[in-house]
Amino acid sequence: ARLMCTVPPFLLAAVQRDPSRIVTIIGIFGFVLMFFVPCLLQYYSVTLFQDIWPQVSKTIFRAPASAWFSEPTWVVAVVVLSSMGFVINFYNVVISLFPVQ
Repeated sequence: ARLMCTVPPFLLAAVQRDPSRIVTIIGIFGFVLMFFVPCLLQYYSVTLFQDIWPQVSKTIFRAPASAWFSEPTWVVAVVVLSSMGFVINFYNVVISLFPVQ
């Protein structure tokens, strides 16, 4: 996560001199880091839980300390909403960096 946040600005700073453009482009990396990575981590942690403790029914998508929002429906809902937001954000970034004349 740290590399994903620190390496792209340094690489962009080498080729782009406008700091506002760098911040705009890096916002896309932050969007992915905030919305998509936690969903993937939650999904894989539950999958790993089910692999380690196979006696737990495969229909139960919960760890002992999980709550109602640990259901796969919520993971999918967050990914879908995040994808829609990402597309809108990406479109706005592209339009702001490359204005149509």
